[in-house]
Amino acid sequence: MKKVKIIGAIMLVWLFSACDQVESVEPIEGGIVRLGLSIDHQISIKHGRVAGISNNELQVAIYDAESQQKVKYFEHFSDISDGIHLPVGNYYIRTFNLETPKAAAFDQPYYTGKSEEFGVTTGSNQSIDLMCSLANNLVSVAFDSSIFSQYDSYEVIVKAPRGELTFSSLESRVGYFEVAPLIVTAKLIRGETVSTVSRVITDVSAQTYYKLRVSESSVSVAL
Repeated sequence: MKKVKIIGAIMLVWLFSACDQVESVEPIEGGIVRLGLSIDHQISIKHGRVAGISNNELQVAIYDAESQQKVKYFEHFSDISDGIHLPVGNYYIRTFNLETPKAAAFDQPYYTGKSEEFGVTTGSNQSIDLMCSLANNLVSVAFDSSIFSQYDSYEVIVKAPRGELTFSSLESRVGYFEVAPLIVTAKLIRGETVSTVSRVITDVSAQTYYKLRVSESSVSVAL
């Protein structure tokens, strides 16, 4: 019996010692960041619309500013229920709706935003407001009425450095392109004869809508 009591006492001492060790572990020092997010919907189209997105379609990634490594990721903005705890350090935040946006696509706009670099200190509690905006330019195509009666078929190919879209005679959608020079080639087909009309648009900007109009001799651009 004495032996059992001694063993029990040793076990209690060990347990208290283990508890002391757990309690002595210091929490990771850091602060709280609260994220506000808004989307810029300034572009409007007279005969159509820009494909919009909601906040919940945006992904959020937080990067260490020194290592450029991703330290936190949220697939949806709504996954961030409250403030985000970050260790002491310097960071920036990116938001985007597409992880790998296409260089050219119909009905697939690419929205993105990036914060300024910010620091987190022990006990800090700060808000970061992030603006997300369209990173593409937009293109639509229309044909002069004279083409309808004089040609059997017609189409326009709009080519960016890393992708292209073909606008057929029946295509009414808006194309979204990476911000880069665009090569426009109209093919006008009558029987076995193919005529081409070309134009290069070099001064290309994001959030700009390029309305192309094709005649028999030229491609005009209206903004």
